[in-house]
Amino acid sequence: MKRFSLLALLLLAVIAGSVGCGVFGSSAPEGPLRLAPDDARELVLINTSEAALSRTTLPQEFEDSIAALRDYGDINEQAWLRLPSGTAVVSAGVFDYAGIREVLTEGGHAQTTRRGFELWEAADGLTSRAMLEDDGYFISGATGAVSDVLRAVDRGQGLLWNDGKGELKRALDAMGEGLLTTASADCRLDAPGCEAAAWVFARGESRRTLEGTATLRFRDAESAATAAPAIDRAINANPAIGLVSVTPEEEVVTVQVSIGRDDFGGLEFPLAIRE
Repeated sequence: MKRFSLLALLLLAVIAGSVGCGVFGSSAPEGPLRLAPDDARELVLINTSEAALSRTTLPQEFEDSIAALRDYGDINEQAWLRLPSGTAVVSAGVFDYAGIREVLTEGGHAQTTRRGFELWEAADGLTSRAMLEDDGYFISGATGAVSDVLRAVDRGQGLLWNDGKGELKRALDAMGEGLLTTASADCRLDAPGCEAAAWVFARGESRRTLEGTATLRFRDAESAATAAPAIDRAINANPAIGLVSVTPEEEVVTVQVSIGRDDFGGLEFPLAIRE
C-alpha cells in the first residue's frame, strides 16, 4: 500500500508552517479534501459525524451514499468531487476493508493497481473503487475520476489545496467549518460575472435551525453590487430558506441564511440562487 505521497503532503504542511482560517488555509486540510485534484469544478464536503450529532437529515443522494458503507465501518467525512472525468466520492473513516473486498469480489470487480494504489474495477469498466487502507480512505465513482484522484495523490501536487489558484479555492479559503460545505465554479445564479460560490452550513443557536453562509466571488466589484439585489430576491422567493443578510463588498458578496433542520434534506447541493 503506497503511503509516501500522503506522508509527503503532511511534510509539506509542516514545512509551510502557517495555518489559515479557511477550509484550506495554507496547509493541507484534514480529511478527504486533502485528495481533491485542482481541476475540480464542484465539490461537496459532508461532516457525517456532525450531521449525526445534530440529528440533521442530509439530501437523499448523500444519505444513500453514506448508508451504503455503514455495514463496513464508521464514516467521519465524505467528499463528492466533480471532475472533468466524472464524479469521485472520497470517504474517510475506519473501515472493514476485508469485508469491502469480499463484496467487490462477489460483485465481479477485478482487482488491480493504479499509481501503486489498490484499485477494483467493475466488469463494465465504467466505475471503480480504490482503497487507501493505511490512511483510512475509500474512493468510489467513475473510473476516470477515481484514477485522476489517485494520480494527483501519487504526485503530491496538482491538488486543490496546494496547486489550486483559481476562484474556487479562493472562495473555499474564506469559509469556516460546518456539517456541509460546498464549492462550485457554477454559481447557479441568474446574474453575470460570478466566478465561484462556496457555502457552509452549521448548527444554529436553536437546535432545530441551521445557519448558512455563502461567499460568492465576482469578476469585479460592479458585478458583485449588481448581483446583490437578484440574490436577495431569489432567496426570499424560496420558502424553505430564511434570508438574514446579503452584503456586497468589492468583488465578493457574502450571504447569510437560516433554514429549519427538517427542511435541510429537501435542498439540492450545490445550492442554486435563482428566482
